[in-house]
Parts: sequence; C-alpha cells; structure tokens
Amino acid sequence: MKYIILLIHITYPFRNDLSKALIVDKSQPINNDDNYIIIDKKNKSAKFIIQAYKTKRTYKRKELNIIPEIAKEIINYEKILNEYKKTNSIDNNLFLIDKKGNTLTTNDFTIFFKSIFDNLNKEITATMIRKIIVSSLYDVKAIKALSNVMMHSPETALQYY
Repeated sequence: MKYIILLIHITYPFRNDLSKALIVDKSQPINNDDNYIIIDKKNKSAKFIIQAYKTKRTYKRKELNIIPEIAKEIINYEKILNEYKKTNSIDNNLFLIDKKGNTLTTNDFTIFFKSIFDNLNKEITATMIRKIIVSSLYDVKAIKALSNVMMHSPETALQYY
C-alpha cells in the first residue's frame, strides 16, 4: 500500500481523497458520491473518478486518465489486494484498508502516509508533497494542468504552494 500511494501522490498530488476510494472494474456501476479508481485489466488502463473532495462545489467531478506505468502498478496492486481480501474474508471494493479490512479515515490516511517516511525521521504528508510538486514548477501551462489534477484553480496553486 505504501508503494502504490507514494507512486500515485508524486504524480497526482491529491489531498487525502483516496482514503475511502473504491477500486472497481470498468464494468461495475458507480455512484455519484464516492471516489473511484476504475481499472480495465484487458487494456491495462485505469482512471480516477474523484467526486468527494474539498473543493467539489467549485470544480465538480474530476475524471483523470492514469498514465500507463502507474495504471499497470495499480492493476498489480489490485490483484494482490484481492488475494489478501479473499484470504482474510474481506468483502469490499476499498482501495485502501486497514489490517481488518476496514476503511481508512482521513486521519488514518495521514498517519499511514507519514509512516512511509518513518525511516527518514521526517514528517512528510500529502500536503507537503503537493507543495513540493507545485513549487518545483515554473511552467505556467504545467501549473494549470496540475491545478486541474489537484482540484483547485491555478491561482490557488500559485498563492498557496
């Protein structure tokens, strides 16, 4: 889980929006209230559907195609996750789970995310990753594209990150 979350966040600097995300096959129905990772195993592709996030009222539903390298890793992760769930009698579509198969709260996610960097003795959070990524960009087109992924305006990116 740590690997896949870090891989995703350094490319798609979300907040804690994946803490309760569901991972489903493209043929499964979805609702309008949850965040999803939709996978297409046949085409080895995936996409994020982000519908529950801080600035949803302003920016509405976001659909982001996942780059092929990360999509492949997500599909591999989903296979391992399903094996773990089957072995432990866990029946849900959650993308991230605790050891008992329960959903992570946003606070649990923050603690989990920070644990990725425990060996560095640094408190690095998803917010810090967002700030690092945006502050490393000087290209206005790149900032605009990234602000779309981060689900806020380019002005917000420039002002806060």
